[in-house]
Amino acid sequence: MPSAPSTASARRWAVPPLAAVALCLATGAAIASVGAVSVSLWLFMAGSLLSGAGMLHVLEARRLVSLHALASTLLLGLGVGALGGARATVPPQPAHHVSHHLTGPDRPQGLRGTVRTVEPSARWTRLSVDLLRAEGSHGWHARTGRIQVTLDTSASRGLTLCVGHRVHLQGQLQPLPTRRNPADPPLGAWLSRQGIDAQMWIRQRGSVHVVGGRCRPSALHTMRSWTRYAIQRAVPTPGARSLLHALMLGDRSGLDPAVRSAFRMTGLAHLLAISGLHIMLVGLTVYRLGRPLLQRLGLSWRRAEHVAAATAISLLSGYVALAGAPASAVRALLMMTLWIGGSLLQRPTQPLNLLGAAATVLLVADPAVLFDVGAQLSFSAVGGLIVLVGPVQRRLQAWGPSWRGRRYLEGSLVASAVATMATTPVLLHHLGGVPLGGIVLNLVALPLVSAALMAGFVAVATSPWTWLSEVAGRAAAVGLDTLIHLLDTVAPWFERVYVTGGPVPVLVLVVAVLGLVILREHLHPHTRGRCLLLMLVLTNVQLWGTVWSGTEQPALTLLIFDVGQGDAALVQFPNGRHLLVDTGARSPWSDHGRQTIVPHLKRAGIRRLEGVMITHAHRDHMGGLPSVLRHVEVGAVWHNAQVHDSALYGEARHVADSLGVPWIRLKAGDHLRVDPTVLTQILGPSKALTETGSANEASVVLRLRHGQMRALLLGDAEAEAERMLLDHYPALLESEVVKVGHHGSATSSTWPLVRAARSSFATPFLAVVSVAASNHYGLPNQDVLTRWQSSGASVLQTSQVGAVEVRMERSSVRWHGFK
Repeated sequence: MPSAPSTASARRWAVPPLAAVALCLATGAAIASVGAVSVSLWLFMAGSLLSGAGMLHVLEARRLVSLHALASTLLLGLGVGALGGARATVPPQPAHHVSHHLTGPDRPQGLRGTVRTVEPSARWTRLSVDLLRAEGSHGWHARTGRIQVTLDTSASRGLTLCVGHRVHLQGQLQPLPTRRNPADPPLGAWLSRQGIDAQMWIRQRGSVHVVGGRCRPSALHTMRSWTRYAIQRAVPTPGARSLLHALMLGDRSGLDPAVRSAFRMTGLAHLLAISGLHIMLVGLTVYRLGRPLLQRLGLSWRRAEHVAAATAISLLSGYVALAGAPASAVRALLMMTLWIGGSLLQRPTQPLNLLGAAATVLLVADPAVLFDVGAQLSFSAVGGLIVLVGPVQRRLQAWGPSWRGRRYLEGSLVASAVATMATTPVLLHHLGGVPLGGIVLNLVALPLVSAALMAGFVAVATSPWTWLSEVAGRAAAVGLDTLIHLLDTVAPWFERVYVTGGPVPVLVLVVAVLGLVILREHLHPHTRGRCLLLMLVLTNVQLWGTVWSGTEQPALTLLIFDVGQGDAALVQFPNGRHLLVDTGARSPWSDHGRQTIVPHLKRAGIRRLEGVMITHAHRDHMGGLPSVLRHVEVGAVWHNAQVHDSALYGEARHVADSLGVPWIRLKAGDHLRVDPTVLTQILGPSKALTETGSANEASVVLRLRHGQMRALLLGDAEAEAERMLLDHYPALLESEVVKVGHHGSATSSTWPLVRAARSSFATPFLAVVSVAASNHYGLPNQDVLTRWQSSGASVLQTSQVGAVEVRMERSSVRWHGFK
C-alpha cells in the first residue's frame, strides 16, 4: 500500500490562498479585456459558480472520501475569476461623455473645465482637465470626461495655471494615440489607464484663458514642489539633481536622454523606478533602527515596536504618494505593511501570500494594472526572487570554500540573475530586448543608489538647516555622479550583451514558467519529469503551429513605416538580410530615424543593415539617416548621385565618413546583390534626370522580384521620371505592390504608369501612399487615388492604417495595416 504524502510535501505544494485568488482575478480580467461580456453576465456567472462551490463544500463535509473538495475548489476559482472579469468590464459611457464626440459634426472646438493637474517642463506644460461644457455647432452643451492638454512654450508664455482654475480652451480634440508602427509605445492605452479620455495640443498663444476658480494646490502638490526646491538647493550638480528627482519623485523628465539610454541598455533601468528597492530601503531603515532608538528613550519593547511600525508605514505611504503611487511602489508598500503587521502580531508571513495579497488589492482597486508594464515587471521580478533565490543559494553554499564577502557577492549575483531571468518574457514582449549587464553592474550600482537615496532623504528632511542639508546633498551628488560616470564608461561595452527579440508567444511564456518551476522543484523527480514532458509538448505545438501557419516559408517582407509626411520602408529578404529605403523626416521636435526606425530595428533584433537607400536628399526622406547610422551597423549608403547643399546632407556624409560607411551612387540599370532569390533592380534615375537638378525627378526607383511576386518603390518620382520608366522599362513596371510616388501628389501617378503597373487582374494589387494625416500640401490628391482605385488596386494610406506590412511569398502576397 503506498504511503500517504508527508505533511511537509503537502505544505510545499500548497498554493498560497491569496496568490491563488490574485491569479484567478487576473485571469478573469484578462479574459474580460478581449471579450464583450456584460457586467451583469459576469456577476451572474460569479454568483452561480460561488453558490455551486458552497453547495459542494457542504456536501463534502458529510463524506469521508469524495471529489467534492476538488470540484468545490475549482468552482471557487472560476467564481473568483468571474468577479475579476466583472470588475474589469468597463460600463458604457453616458451620451454626454466626450468619447462619443471626438469625430463628426459634434466635435467640440471650445471647451471649459477645471484643471486637475499641472506638469510644467522646459518644452511644454501639460494639464489634465475635467470637462464641464463644450462648444459645438449648436452652442454650448454639458460634457464629461477628462482630457490631457499639452501647451508648447509659445502657448503657455505669460500664463499662470494651477490646480483648481477653470479654463477656456480653444482647439480641436483628438482621440488618444494608437500604435501606428510595430515598435511604437502604447501611449494611448497608458493614458486611458490614467483616466484620460482624449487629448488636445495647443501651439497658438491666446488659445487658453483662465475664466474662474481659485488656485487650490493639493497638499501632495505642495509637498512635491517643496521636495523639488530642497533638492535643487542642496544638490550641486545638474546630473545628480535630475537623477535624484527620478529616485525620489519618479520624475524622469529632466534626465539627459543619453543617461536614460545608458540605464536602459545596461540593465539598471529598474533603479529609476520607484519600486521595492526604495520602499524596502526606507521601510527597513526606519523600522529596524527606530525600535532600539525608541527603547533608549524609555519606551517599552511593545510600545517601541508599535511606534516604529506606525512611523515606518506612515513615512512609506507619504513617500509612495509623493512619487505618484506607481503600481510597483504600491505593491512594495502593501507587502511591507503586511510584513510589519505580521511581525507585530508575531505571525509568520509567507512571501508568496504577501505578493498575492498585494496583487489582489491592486486588481480590485484598478484591474487595468494587469496591463501596466511596470507592474508586470515588478511582480515577475519579485515572484522570481521569492521562488528561486533560496533554492539556488542553498545549492551554491555547498560549492567551494567560504570567504569574507562571498555572501554579499553571491547573493547579489544570484538575485540579479534571477530577477533578469524572471522578467525576460515581459521585457521581450514589450521592449524587444533584455539587458544582461545589470547582473554584474548591480554589485556597484545598488550600494551607490542606496547611499545616495538615503542622503537625498536627509537633505530634504534637514532643509531648514541649510548647512546640514548641503552636506547631505553633496554626499548624494558624489554617489550619483560616480554612477553616471561609471555608466558613461562601461555602457558601450555592456550594450553588446543586450539581447534582442520579438514579442513572446503565450506558449513560449508558459514554457518559460515551467522552466522556473523545474529550477524551483529540482529535488522532486516526479515533478521535474512531468514539467519537462509538458514543456516538450508545448514546444512541439508551437513549432508545428508555426509550420502549419506557413510563416516559416521563405518570403520577402516589406514594412512601410508610418513616418508622417515622409517615406521609410524596411525590406527583409528571405536570407535574413535587410535593406532600409529612406529614413523618414526630421524636424526640430521629431526625428523618425531615432523615434520610429531605430526602436523597430532593436525590437526586431536587427543589428545590421546591408544598406540604406536614400531615394533623394530631401529632408522628408533622409532626415533620420544620421540617427540610423549612429545606432545601427550599416554596410553602405546608396543614393541617387545628386549632391544636396543642406546642413542635413553634410551631417549625414560626415557621420557616414566617420564610421567608414561607403557612400555609393546608383543609376538606372544597376543590380544589388543582397539575396540570390530576389531580383533587386534599380530602374531610375537615368543620367539625364540626375543632371536636371530636380531631386524628385532624380529619385531612385527600386524594383524587387521574389518568385512571381513583384514590388515597385517609386520614391518621389514625378511625371518626367515616369515617362522615362515607360520608355526604357515598360515590361518591368507590372507589380503586385506599388509604393505610390511623391505621397500621392498630382505631379505623379500618371495614367500610363498606373496602367503599366496594373496590366493583369489575376493577382491582388496593392498601392500604398505614405502621407501624414494633417499635411499642408493637401495630399494625397483625390484624382490620384481615383486612378489607382480604378485600376483595381487596394489603396492604403499610412495616415489611416498606420504602417503597412507586406509579405510576398513566391506565388502569393498578403498585407495588413498595423493600426
